[in-house]
Amino acid sequence: MGPKRSGASSASSAPLPPLSTDPTTVLSDAISFSGTYPITIGANTVLHPRCKLNSTEGPIVIGSNCIVSERTQLIAPDIDGLVLGDFVHVEVNCHIQAARIGDATSIEVGTRLGKGSCIGDNCTLSPLSVILDVDVLPAFTVVYGDNQRRMDTSATAVARNETMLAHIDCLKKLLLNKSEKYTR
Repeated sequence: MGPKRSGASSASSAPLPPLSTDPTTVLSDAISFSGTYPITIGANTVLHPRCKLNSTEGPIVIGSNCIVSERTQLIAPDIDGLVLGDFVHVEVNCHIQAARIGDATSIEVGTRLGKGSCIGDNCTLSPLSVILDVDVLPAFTVVYGDNQRRMDTSATAVARNETMLAHIDCLKKLLLNKSEKYTR
């Protein structure tokens, strides 16, 4: 019998979704994949332990150079799926059912993105932010406090992407890559 994939309980015999990853992707131990639609993970992306990806309702596509932190749930909201752009950073304990998250977006600790919401490029969502179902955030929006919003005029997108690459390089040295555990 081959190695056990995903963090699903041994009592579960549900089919696991097709998984497509780049050879540079880092998949930590104890990641849970569920659903039947495909999950695609781009180059140089890191998934921390205990994150959950659920493709029961639609496909999940994670871009290149992304970080998905522990205890985060990515759930495809519908048949059109969930798409994370490139350079997206999702911090610890987030619950995401968005349709799309734009490039270079930072989603901080404990954020909840409602079903079918769309987040533009270069957005920042502060800790514990809540975005309602089907809400749309334009590019360069910062969400803070009690769902207050402002535009980011700092012009730091390039610097943030460089910092993200350095963060990924560091994680690749610290986290054990268990990608072979999840190959089908």
